[in-house]
Amino acid sequence: MPPRPIPTPPRHLSPFFSLSPTQVARRLILISLGVGGLNAALAGLIPSLCPGLFTSNAAIVHEMLSLAPWLSGSLLAHACCMSLEGILLAERELSYLASAYAVNTLLVVGGLWGLRFAKAGFTIQGVWAALLFFQVSRLCFFAGRLLVKHGLLARGLRRARAGLAAAWGQRPRGRRR
Repeated sequence: MPPRPIPTPPRHLSPFFSLSPTQVARRLILISLGVGGLNAALAGLIPSLCPGLFTSNAAIVHEMLSLAPWLSGSLLAHACCMSLEGILLAERELSYLASAYAVNTLLVVGGLWGLRFAKAGFTIQGVWAALLFFQVSRLCFFAGRLLVKHGLLARGLRRARAGLAAAWGQRPRGRRR
């Protein structure tokens, strides 16, 4: 039996199938920024504008208001991390992801361990700060990997190597694009 031909996409979807991987990555990141920004804004605004929606207890409302910035920041960073992590998974960067998570986990556990001995003690704000730190450090690890290995810095390094190789009269080494 001969192999089945690959179906062509419908005409109204064809512009999306002609995007380069870099364009797809940029769109994913922009979409995650938009969704994360909306999610973070709602998470910060709902407790401040409608605190009675969840409870009528004044102490709980006060605590919700103090945690809203931590929650908003965590949600924004989380949405961006998910798109970057998806791109790294698509690039088969599994060993990097495993090592980044190992380092990140050690950093967060160390931070939580340090909270035990802080003057303020181990508070709920400290836990939310640790979650925000976890998300932001993931964001830095993942964005850094994409920029250095697959992105602007990698392109610049390849150009610089090619320029140096041309200056020395050698063939440039490495992957060509």
